Amino acid sequence: MIKQILIAVAAAVVSLPSVAYSERSSEVFTVVDGNQHGQRIESFELGDVDGDGVQEIIYLTSVKHLEVVSYTKPIDASFFTQNHNTVWTLKDHKYSDKLFFIVFDGNQGGAYFKLDGSFSELIPLEIKDGHLYGKSGNDELYIDKVTDDMIHGQIKDSRIDRSYRAVPSEFIATRIPR
Repeated sequence: MIKQILIAVAAAVVSLPSVAYSERSSEVFTVVDGNQHGQRIESFELGDVDGDGVQEIIYLTSVKHLEVVSYTKPIDASFFTQNHNTVWTLKDHKYSDKLFFIVFDGNQGGAYFKLDGSFSELIPLEIKDGHLYGKSGNDELYIDKVTDDMIHGQIKDSRIDRSYRAVPSEFIATRIPR
């Protein structure tokens, strides 16, 4: 049954996503209002349907609609204060053979790449359409999903990607506890 649901979700994920926002992962939020259109949740599962490292809520309504809800935090000006001096380690990326971190500087509104102990120049970040984007020289950082302990996006570090033709690569990073 679970395999059938996940296969159906994978096939329909592009056309069905809903998004829910919460400030903390332990905070309760409403996915479906039971009084709205007479729908109830018949069953649900958690699973990473799009392979980004974040589990989505997959649920079937009483009117047999299959829905997917992602837990992501909104990316807004509070990102800089909430993540000032936080360090994130990259996992499952093309720089896997390197000791690579992203360090956010909320006071400067940017980030540094830390590669094998040496820092890049500050990459100023700006919020565009709910995403973070920054570029400094040939270094680039784009973040499109944020949870309390994970960020997802694209990255390019000029110390590794020396060609100006190099394109940013997808990454997932996890927060290192202080």
